[in-house]
Amino acid sequence: MGQLEKLIEKMRRLPPEMTYEEVAKVLIAHGWCEVRSKGSHHVFRHLDGRMVTIPKVGGKVVKTTYLKQVLKLISGE
Repeated sequence: MGQLEKLIEKMRRLPPEMTYEEVAKVLIAHGWCEVRSKGSHHVFRHLDGRMVTIPKVGGKVVKTTYLKQVLKLISGE
């Protein structure tokens, strides 16, 4: 199992939080790219035009609510 699969499995367990870097890695591997960041909010756009905003708390972590949103986005591709 590669690093990406391990990150997705970790995300599926819905921990209270994951690092922003881990979440960004998963999104980028699934065709998303960061198009804008302002403060703690980072906006990603998919090749098909969909957009998602991922806020990070304390400058480092992403909360469970947004992990669920990312899982839904990457599983619906």
